[in-house]
Amino acid sequence: MAQHTSLKKLTAIKTLKTDGTRQRENFLREARIVASLEHPHVIAIRDYGLTSKGVPYLVMDYVKTTLGDYFNEPTDCRTVAEILKSLASAVSYAHSPPEQAGIIHRDLKPSNVLIREGYGNKAWPLVADFGLAYEVSRKSVKERAGTPEFMAFEQFCGKACIQSDVFGLGAIAFYGVTGSFPPRVVGNKERVDASKAEDDLSDIAPDFAATILHCLKNDPEERYKDCDMLFGDLQNFLSGERVSVQPESLGQTIMRQIRLHPFQSGLVGLIGLMAFFFGTYFVASQQAIAEQAQSIADQERAKAALERKNASELRGLNSRLREKDRVNGSWSGRYSQILN
Repeated sequence: MAQHTSLKKLTAIKTLKTDGTRQRENFLREARIVASLEHPHVIAIRDYGLTSKGVPYLVMDYVKTTLGDYFNEPTDCRTVAEILKSLASAVSYAHSPPEQAGIIHRDLKPSNVLIREGYGNKAWPLVADFGLAYEVSRKSVKERAGTPEFMAFEQFCGKACIQSDVFGLGAIAFYGVTGSFPPRVVGNKERVDASKAEDDLSDIAPDFAATILHCLKNDPEERYKDCDMLFGDLQNFLSGERVSVQPESLGQTIMRQIRLHPFQSGLVGLIGLMAFFFGTYFVASQQAIAEQAQSIADQERAKAALERKNASELRGLNSRLREKDRVNGSWSGRYSQILN
């Protein structure tokens, strides 16, 4: 640590501890790489060069606290997600900065992330220590490098890629919420024990757990394609939206929208309730009208049937009366003949 004479602020000075041509080249390459990255969540390099004795050095902003210090105990999901979102933004920028070659960090871990106090006393993370970084375009690098607890499977084979940094970010998040490293398969420390990792994350928010587990896939092709996709899911989680790697039912989607938009959901619910009542009233009134019409029709049919019955009985009575008159008339004639 030293006071910068021009900037009038505390700075950290990093020097090469071991001498050697390769170490010197890597040190200066790191200085050039970091100096070329201008991002609010990447540590700023103020100067670099050689001392009077030929020792390489680089000067950067002095930040006392590391993410390892900050994660001194399991931390709540939202805080970890906010930190991870900032780191994903920085690493995504490093992978494809404008007008220059992208780099892979290869050694993302809590001790390589510095924490500065940001607005509202929130943690402001800064990606640091690019000593193992190399260009994305270098496809044929066969070098096992990194910190084993935070290394992806392919790094143990010397085949780091962009998704290796995605794994590193996922391992940092796992460490943040659990206070431990991602569990490894017994007898095969290069692979993450997915079942054990899922159990360890069972008590945190399901969407954030799914995001972390997706980062920790052993096959790099099964992880997020890049840090931009991870950034998007972290943003969704923090805003209450569904993350892409966590399927949900229709009921869960409806409940999520209610939580996100309570006023609009309440208004829609009120309109729906009114529509239900009006619909029920309309159906009931139409049914009552139909029943009344049916009753009138039944009454008319009964009246017509009664009238037909009465008419039939009247015709029968008339017929019987005529027959009686005929019979009476016949006997009357015969009686007259006898008297005469």
